Amino acid sequence: MNVFRLYFLILLIFFLGCTDNDYIHFMNKPYLKKVWQINIGKYNNEYYNYSFSFNKDIIFIYNYSGIIKAISLKDGKQKWFVNLSCKYKKFRNDGIFLLGNICVDIKNIYFGTENAKLYSINFSNGVIDWCVDAAGEILSKPFLFNDLVLVHTVNGVLQAFNKNNGEIKWSIFLGYSNFGVRGESEPVMFNNLIIIGSDNGFINVISPYDGKLIWKKFISYPYKDNFNNMIDVDYTPIIYHGVIYSLSSNGCFLAIDFISGDILYKYDNKFIKNIFIYNNCIYLLDNMNYLISLNIDNYYIKSQRMLPFKYDSISSILYKNYIIIGDNLGYLYLIDINNFSVFFRSKISNFGLNIIFYKNNKLFILDNNGYLFFYN
Repeated sequence: MNVFRLYFLILLIFFLGCTDNDYIHFMNKPYLKKVWQINIGKYNNEYYNYSFSFNKDIIFIYNYSGIIKAISLKDGKQKWFVNLSCKYKKFRNDGIFLLGNICVDIKNIYFGTENAKLYSINFSNGVIDWCVDAAGEILSKPFLFNDLVLVHTVNGVLQAFNKNNGEIKWSIFLGYSNFGVRGESEPVMFNNLIIIGSDNGFINVISPYDGKLIWKKFISYPYKDNFNNMIDVDYTPIIYHGVIYSLSSNGCFLAIDFISGDILYKYDNKFIKNIFIYNNCIYLLDNMNYLISLNIDNYYIKSQRMLPFKYDSISSILYKNYIIIGDNLGYLYLIDINNFSVFFRSKISNFGLNIIFYKNNKLFILDNNGYLFFYN
């Protein structure tokens, strides 16, 4: 009897250890396996939580108090740690340093802060190479082009800095609004030109070599049931086959010709919060979790369906033909965008999922209890 009980106990421990969140399966594609999970600590403030950037060996975890951790992708162990809020005078009287999003280069990481500083840090050891003043608060992610670091400040200025020494090369004022969502559009590049949204409701196309404006177009039309005064364009544009796709903060989706700046299509029936493009279709996700598919050639609405979530969903991203999305109960969903069906559903955490980040077959999931899961 004792032998039987021991055998049963061993089997129970084995099956309890093989939890369903160890693997994420894709049809006819390699599955993602959980490499490690670590507790990076809970961090809650008015500006949300942690963010991530990574290269092939290291993930950089950073929060808005100015703490940066370099974690090995191989084993989840910390390589270095820096707390900028302790090293430098804090800008806010509540002690929040407010570190912006990190941009990763070959040897350095670049980021801005709320106290209008731009930093370059050696990512092998966490040593600061240089720190310079910017025109204003930097909350968006810097963008690298050749030897330039481009930053968009809260007061509406786009600036270019030499990435080796922080020298300012040029600046241009894009526009500013006194009322809008806190945050700024990140620059993107197409045909060696910068495309970026601004707080005064415009999409701007700018030369990266001298900062000259090529054209700009007002796009901040509210969706039909929205009567608020926000006109800022904080959504980072998507460029596909010579067309710029963007969202205004008041929920309107627009398609704009890259060459002329003409508006090709406007969808303002619902408040759109995210855009996906796959297999010559545009997919729009609205604030009520309706997924709408448009033909990319004529913008004909092919289908629309409400995603099967009872609870608030967060952090939707696209992987091939799947939308990966999490909810506030800790479930991860894979939605097949060909038929809008739920292909995969798994309980990742007993706490709500906070952030989902995917790139180069690497998936990072952060839950609301401070646990970070890495799948590869």
